[in-house]
Amino acid sequence: TYNLCMVLNTVAERYPFPEEENQFLLSALSSYACIPVQGFRLVLARNAYLGKDSTGGFQALPVVEYLDSSKEKGYTIVSEKVKRLLLDIGVREHIDVRYIFEQFNNRTLNWSRQEIVQYIAGMQNSLKDHEVENLRTVKFLPAASFEQVEGKDVVRPSVKCYSANDLHLPSKVLYKLGEVPMVYTVISVEKDKDMSSESFLEHEIPVSTVTLLKSLGIKENPKIELVVGGATKPEYNQSCLDYMVARSKSCYAGKLQLAAKNREIIPVQPEGLVAPLDCFIDERAKLLGCKCLDTSRLAGQSAKLFGVGEHPPEKRVLEFLSSSPPSVASAAPLFDYLSTRLPYWNDE
Repeated sequence: TYNLCMVLNTVAERYPFPEEENQFLLSALSSYACIPVQGFRLVLARNAYLGKDSTGGFQALPVVEYLDSSKEKGYTIVSEKVKRLLLDIGVREHIDVRYIFEQFNNRTLNWSRQEIVQYIAGMQNSLKDHEVENLRTVKFLPAASFEQVEGKDVVRPSVKCYSANDLHLPSKVLYKLGEVPMVYTVISVEKDKDMSSESFLEHEIPVSTVTLLKSLGIKENPKIELVVGGATKPEYNQSCLDYMVARSKSCYAGKLQLAAKNREIIPVQPEGLVAPLDCFIDERAKLLGCKCLDTSRLAGQSAKLFGVGEHPPEKRVLEFLSSSPPSVASAAPLFDYLSTRLPYWNDE
């Protein structure tokens, strides 16, 4: 082992060589068990790890131990020149992501899913493109499960696992939209103690973890269909409408009308929610038996984004007059209103 370390040290001092020699050298070194690891063993480069930090605490994994030529005994940290050579022949800087999940699924890894996320975030700069691509499809992330326990709102990691593009970064704004799935990355100091909803939403996710999650496709804004679904529920309606209107010129530009079609999300007077085509902005539409927009909750211009009309169409007016002729008392205000609409109707 000592002699082999001396050879690697000598080669590393002169590395890299001309291209043809490099190809031969790297092919030869990567094909034979020539990497010294703990226990005075030699293994293939692809089966060895650069240091204990690169193994994430998996003690059984072989870690490179390089004998310094200036000492008769004792192993020291791998020099930068040797490190470059070792990496080029296939020695690993981090655990193969698949190995982590294999150990987790076999219940031989005593980590929570949040700790897996933390570990991967810490070594994401050394991930290969294909590893990042694979992580995008792996369902390994827990969602935040909001529950009531003994009268308190608490958050726990979900049993079910999700891929990053199924989830969203947590925020108080998204929480108010209803059932928007948010990622749970909190590593609790007290594992048996539940986290309150408020603490969870105020918890600051480490920058490295946010960077990883974004690279894996986590969402910051929910799909428009999800927010529209939340808007159909009275308790979330106002927050969802405000959220969509605020983003009508950015991520939801040109999408609101189609998504809201036939969905009962528009607030009307005196109360209730209806589909955009079932109400109108001008309050005089009440004279025709129509529901009118509650402008105290949604401004007229904002309502138009969802397809709400200013006035009832001509066909709707004719149907009303045919089925419900006005009384003497209601005729005057009704026909005053209709007279303002005549210039906009087609002759029949």
